[in-house]
Amino acid sequence: MLGTFKSTVKIRLAMYSLSVRQKYSDITNEYLDEQVSQVLELFPNCGYSQMLGHLAARGLCVKEMGVRESMHRVDPNGVLLRTLESRIIQRRGIMYTRLERFTTSMGIIN
Repeated sequence: MLGTFKSTVKIRLAMYSLSVRQKYSDITNEYLDEQVSQVLELFPNCGYSQMLGHLAARGLCVKEMGVRESMHRVDPNGVLLRTLESRIIQRRGIMYTRLERFTTSMGIIN
């Protein structure tokens, strides 16, 4: 996009003692958990990428893995439910949510 080689960019970053990692917010896990919890109160069905956007709007730049770990700490059941219910899978003309497919395969729903 810049019309330069990656190696040139890396050399210039090193020359000026810059790092891509410096762009991430330096926050504790407790503060991140608090922010994630506040967003989930407003948007309970918020997923990982949407959470990254909400945090960015609050001025926080966090790695995706950090957001995933925080969401698992703050709302583990919600993560599981969003994963199971998020997609609809069509099989042989019948629409199933992931949760229905999971429960029928386990013999819970007939």
